[in-house]
Amino acid sequence: SAMESKIVGQMMDKLSPVFQNLQTITAKSVEQQLNEIDGNWKVYEDDMKANLKTHPTLAKDVSKLYRISVPEEVLKSKYTQQALKRFEEKATSAKVQSKSSIASTTAPSNKKLSFSEAVEEAKKIIGR
Repeated sequence: SAMESKIVGQMMDKLSPVFQNLQTITAKSVEQQLNEIDGNWKVYEDDMKANLKTHPTLAKDVSKLYRISVPEEVLKSKYTQQALKRFEEKATSAKVQSKSSIASTTAPSNKKLSFSEAVEEAKKIIGR
């Protein structure tokens, strides 16, 4: 009914800042995870954004996102292998995930996204 639509619209307006904050926190979490793996991950940020756009589920698997976005010679370095192993062990031990009931039907845009926007776009697509 029109009344329900109006109420839902008002609720969404009031909740919008909460959703924005949640998206920011989630993107920062992904960035923190990448910092744990490699403090220089931003060098590969464009590749990561492209991979997130192509494979949105990578937002849930940061180590895999890193592995497919970074050149092979970087991955072969002993330092990088150790950092990835530590991160994956930590991620495995803390495998408590919550599912969000927030789903979006927006299509990905072709505008240039920031890294955090790419993460959020990927998460919207996979419904998380």
